Order: sequence, then structure tokens, then C-alpha cells
Amino acid sequence: MDQEKQPRAYGNHQAPAHYESGDGCLTTLIRIPVRIVVLVIVLPVRMVWDALVATSRAADRILLRPVGRALAWLCQVLVVIPLVRLYESVLTPLGHGLRWLAAVVGRGVRWLGAAVLVWPWVELWRYVVVPVVRYGIVAPAVRLYASVLTPVGHGLRRVYRVLLAPAGRGLATAIGWLLTALFVWPVVGVWRYVLVPLALTLSRLAEYLIVAPLAWAYRELPVKVPSGPR
Repeated sequence: MDQEKQPRAYGNHQAPAHYESGDGCLTTLIRIPVRIVVLVIVLPVRMVWDALVATSRAADRILLRPVGRALAWLCQVLVVIPLVRLYESVLTPLGHGLRWLAAVVGRGVRWLGAAVLVWPWVELWRYVVVPVVRYGIVAPAVRLYASVLTPVGHGLRRVYRVLLAPAGRGLATAIGWLLTALFVWPVVGVWRYVLVPLALTLSRLAEYLIVAPLAWAYRELPVKVPSGPR
């Protein structure tokens, strides 16, 4: 035993000796009340908590889960299945019937609206307005155009070709001749028989009375050029 308690040597180093801690008075005074508190308060609380946990687990496994399954089955049987059967057996046929009734009512309302608002105007247009316009306005207008206006137009065109166009050309010729006789010929006569001879006479007089004497004087008379001071 003494050899076992002695430290073993590892090579050149020696292992430290076993440390035995001694309990002092202060440690003992603190440890004893702590153990009392643990035994009196903590341990009962822990036991109660473990008991509650075990009880809740047992209640969940034995009571709550079966009760939940039973309530779910009751809800399925009493609420869900009746609602599904009500929807499939009552509400779906009722919805189809209401849709069919709405379609029938819509067709009736549409037919009534067409009968009251559309068909009278269509019939009025087809059997009143169109015949009146076709046979009361268009056909008489076509006949009037074909029977009256076309012959009148052809007659007016012939009158224009035979009478008005020659008369217009003759009138234009007469008016042109009259304007020429009143305005052009007098101006031409004045220009040809008055202004042109007068201009020629004046040019001749100017040539004999002014230009010729000046040329003779320039050729015959000596011109003295004044000399400046020397």
C-alpha cells in the first residue's frame, strides 16, 4: 500500500504527490445548510415536477389523445360529412337550377328587349323607311333624271353648241373689234401719223438749225487758246 501511494517516476521527472483536500469549518458550515435546503425545498419540488410531467404524459396518452380522436370523429361525422352531403345533394343541384333559371330569364329578358326595342325599329326600317325612300324618292328621282333632266341637259348642250357658242364667239369678236376701233386704232393712228412725223420734223429742224451751224462754226472759225504768264 505504501508503494502504491508513492508517486511514480516518469523518466527524469517525478509525478506530483496525490492532493487530499481537507474540509474546513467554513466549508462545513455552508455545505450543511445547502444540503438541508436541497432536501427540504428542491427535492420535493423536483419530485412534484416529475410527478406532474409523468401525469401529463399519462393523461395525454390515456385521456387527451382518445378524447381528441373522438372529437375529430364526431366533427367529421356530425359536421363535415353532413356539409359535404348537403353541398353535393342540395346546393349543387340548387346552383345548377339557379344557373338554368338565370339563363332562361336572361334569354327571356333579351327576347323581350329585342321585341320591344329592336324588332320594331328593324321592321320600321325594312317595311316603311326603305320602301318610302326607294319607291318614293329614289325611283322618281331616277325617272325624273332619265326622262326630264337628261333630255333637258342634252338640249341645253345642243343649244350651247349651235347658238350660244357661235353667238359668244361673234360677240367676243365684235367686242374685240369695237375695243380695237375705239382704243387701239386711234392710238396707232396718232402714233403713226402725228407723233412719228412730228418727231422726224423736230429732229430735222434740230439738225439743220443747231447741229449743222455748230459743226460749221467748229470747222471754220479759229479757236484761240489763251497763253499763260511767262
